[in-house]
Amino acid sequence: MRFVSELRELGSFLLSLWGVLTLLSAFLPFMNQISRVLPMPESQANMATGLASLTCLFAFLYAFAERHRLHASAFRPSVAGFGGFDPDSSALRSALERFGMALALLAFYMIMLIFRDRLAADRTDTPQLIVAILSPLLLIGYAALFGLLTAAFGELAVIEHVRGRESDEARALIGLETRRP
Repeated sequence: MRFVSELRELGSFLLSLWGVLTLLSAFLPFMNQISRVLPMPESQANMATGLASLTCLFAFLYAFAERHRLHASAFRPSVAGFGGFDPDSSALRSALERFGMALALLAFYMIMLIFRDRLAADRTDTPQLIVAILSPLLLIGYAALFGLLTAAFGELAVIEHVRGRESDEARALIGLETRRP
């Protein structure tokens, strides 16, 4: 029965706005391979997409598995305003930090990609060695970028999911019908 209740909770987690964005961000590496919005080295396109997708999957599963810990850090019963949500919570701060790190990593990734492409045009030995060193770093940066976005959306989904669950529990206490079956 616990497995069934966990699956139901996962379903309600995914049906929230941030849950949908978390799921969508997990598919961004596949969408990027088709649309090429974020450039990646042609020789590593399949590997980068696979690594980024696995990173996103694990970031999503980690956020869902840690929902109880994030719940404790996101809500305090004594805080008024925002429906019991503490705007100074560590969960919200962590999500915003992950978005910031993703933006910084995106800027770094683009600079390193431009630098690598300029060096690749030079056919001497020294730049080719630097290109060989930069290629795996770009691969890791590409995967980390999508993983950070998924983790940030996952933390926001946990906050929204727990807020909805607490709201249902409060409604049940006062005898009102809950939103979910």
